[in-house]
Amino acid sequence: MLVFNQIIPNCDCTSLTNTNAEIPTGKADTLKFILDTHGKDVGEFESEIRIITNTIPDWHKLKSY
Repeated sequence: MLVFNQIIPNCDCTSLTNTNAEIPTGKADTLKFILDTHGKDVGEFESEIRIITNTIPDWHKLKSY
């Protein structure tokens, strides 16, 4: 079983829309994030989300450009 211990976006404009903390062995799931830049003058940027799990290595990085 894959267990999500912590999900850490690098800015407050990124949020997780689903809260499944575990994925059973042999199953699949989708993590859905919302990037809300409404009212922000951000220009071009990249966003990063760190996911800490029960795997080795225990942290993983997702990036969007």
